Amino acid sequence: MAYSIKKTENFRDEIDLTEGDARLTVSVDINTGRIMGKFQKLMQKLAEVQATLREYRKAAPESEEQNAALAQATAGFGSTIVALFELIFGADQTQALLDFYQGDHAQLLADFLPYFSDVIVPEIAKRQDEIARKYKNWSAKGSHPNGCRRRSTMTGASISWICR
Repeated sequence: MAYSIKKTENFRDEIDLTEGDARLTVSVDINTGRIMGKFQKLMQKLAEVQATLREYRKAAPESEEQNAALAQATAGFGSTIVALFELIFGADQTQALLDFYQGDHAQLLADFLPYFSDVIVPEIAKRQDEIARKYKNWSAKGSHPNGCRRRSTMTGASISWICR
């Protein structure tokens, strides 16, 4: 009897956008396990860039150097948004979204943040839980593919393998 393994399926979704008579449908087809780390890093970077932009906007630009720093932070904001959307939607659909939003990165992000927090983040969390559960089940059996045996601390908090 052959051992059967079912590959984890990608998360799939469709989003319909409208503005007046204009319509756009974008598809999501992502491996949430593969993107989780990069998604979290991009969201963190986005928060950092937004904080930097707020600081620059509070202080009235007084010099050419401050104006250059504000321009650089604004470009960083746009490129981080593009990287985030390319991670979720791919390059072609990200370009279609930017065209639909007429290059307004801030409005694009504002409209999609609820989708990210209500749909994408829970899907990533669900995948993280699945991975943790599978690893926990595997390590609890005390087996290792190389014939090693399990060693844990008194509290069971850490698990390591003794291989000879």
